[in-house]
Amino acid sequence: MSLFWDYFRKTLRWGPIWNDGALSAIAKGGAFSLDEARDSILWLREQFVPEKCIEDYLPAHARSRAIGLRHYRETEAQYRVRVSKARVWHEKGGKAKGISEILEHYGFEDVIVFSLRTEDEARWAEFRLYVRPTFWMAAEDYDLLNEIANEFKAASAKLESIVVQFEAGCTSYVGVEILNVSHYVVECN
Repeated sequence: MSLFWDYFRKTLRWGPIWNDGALSAIAKGGAFSLDEARDSILWLREQFVPEKCIEDYLPAHARSRAIGLRHYRETEAQYRVRVSKARVWHEKGGKAKGISEILEHYGFEDVIVFSLRTEDEARWAEFRLYVRPTFWMAAEDYDLLNEIANEFKAASAKLESIVVQFEAGCTSYVGVEILNVSHYVVECN
């Protein structure tokens, strides 16, 4: 049923619209037109929100938030989250925990940001990134790590290196073979 027609009838309770006639038809038609206008306004409003907009408008939202292309490892839902949380991510930038949380979005769940100040006081601005991925990394993943670390690090910080530690599990079998060798020497006369 029409939202505005219910409002006209139940809330306004204007008597002439209860009778059949031209005035009732005009009021009912106007109510249905207002419903369509309301639906259009709600749809239009959702296009300004990255979480709800149609897929065609998402790249424009990303560009307005200084976000590049979608990474091949990202699903559309993850890309929407990244676009909508761009401001929060930029606020977290410059902190070790922020880099870890951002990399977790891409599937790098075990990340340690290590300050080199503990090794040498003169290297107070440098840091090393230790990553232990749960998947085999492609060349694009290494580029992504480098890009994120340099984009979200503190302005005074310098990325020294990224250390990727893989743990590959494989099944191994141990076998023992016992050989019994007899050696005979035969001499011919």
